[in-house]
Amino acid sequence: MLFETLKMLRFASCRMSQKQAADYLGYSLRHYKRIENGDTPTPRAVRLALEAYAGVLHHPNWHGFHLYADEIRTPDGYRIPSGALRAWFFLQQQHAANNPTRFDGGYLKS
Repeated sequence: MLFETLKMLRFASCRMSQKQAADYLGYSLRHYKRIENGDTPTPRAVRLALEAYAGVLHHPNWHGFHLYADEIRTPDGYRIPSGALRAWFFLQQQHAANNPTRFDGGYLKS
């Protein structure tokens, strides 16, 4: 599991107070506290929702990548700004137009 405790996930990665997390998840503050303290089992949806808010991508091909509003962070610490992603799409289109035999419809071939 990426985060040992729900509190670590909420506080360190989401930077939310318990009240903010409860509001985000649609729980009362009291009920959220009971979940975080372990008095009530943590629903899988709660953990997934907070991980999604924190930018954790759940797919084997994206292990270690984190998605933020303005960038993607790679497992080795590179930051790819959203503008660079738009430029990548444009470069793929240009490459496809100039090299139609080397383009497979979605990804550049080496």
